[in-house]
Amino acid sequence: METSTLGRLYENVGKKIKALAAICFLLQSALFVLAGVIALIINFSDSHDDMFLYTLYALALIVLGPLYSWISSLALYGFGDLVDSCAQIKLNTQSDEEKAKIIEKKKTNEEAARRKKLDDLFISGMITAEEYQQKKNQN
Repeated sequence: METSTLGRLYENVGKKIKALAAICFLLQSALFVLAGVIALIINFSDSHDDMFLYTLYALALIVLGPLYSWISSLALYGFGDLVDSCAQIKLNTQSDEEKAKIIEKKKTNEEAARRKKLDDLFISGMITAEEYQQKKNQN
């Protein structure tokens, strides 16, 4: 059981890496914009000689920060795309026998998970013994 749970953790790794790249981009962009807005607020709340320079700095954070975030997330997204492509190539080059083994293993894992859930329902008293036997014999 534990192996199948850990196995699911590493399924569709390419898609997970690409999602992580998108999340990193959004978080970094939001932080850059927030930092720029805070810099503008601080700049306009204080009176000093370098207001123009600090305003330029704040605007650079707001405009160039998200651009930097996007550029830095491209490598991570590209790596996720590479992993996806390699997985697809592996799937396309497998023999029918290997594909059948993978499908059978997946069915076995799904059946074991269904059986465990059924056992848990019976042990917790959520279903009767009759319902348990009926559902157990369905497949």
